[in-house]
Amino acid sequence: MTRIAIIAAMPAELKQLVRGWQHERRNSVHLWRWRSDENEWIAACAGAGVDAATRAFAEAEKSGPIDEVISTGWAGALREEFSWATPTMSPRSSTPAPESALWLPVPLTIVAS
Repeated sequence: MTRIAIIAAMPAELKQLVRGWQHERRNSVHLWRWRSDENEWIAACAGAGVDAATRAFAEAEKSGPIDEVISTGWAGALREEFSWATPTMSPRSSTPAPESALWLPVPLTIVAS
């Protein structure tokens, strides 16, 4: 089974994705889980900043090793030219692809494994 963690700062950033998933709150971290035959998805958020993201990831990892991580969110304050609704280019690093497919237009989501 592949375990995939989705880390965001705020619950609102995950709201549409995690609708209907099992929710719990541990150590000030919101966690949502969904499992299929082949994958377990764990979405976690603990607030903005590096320390909060680290706490969210640590809570997601407590139930077993994580195979892939998706860091996602609105990211409105990263650069002046970004707004929360502006799609940006992010590297796709978890899936081998031809050189022409290394950059994808996505809302600032980086996938790493």
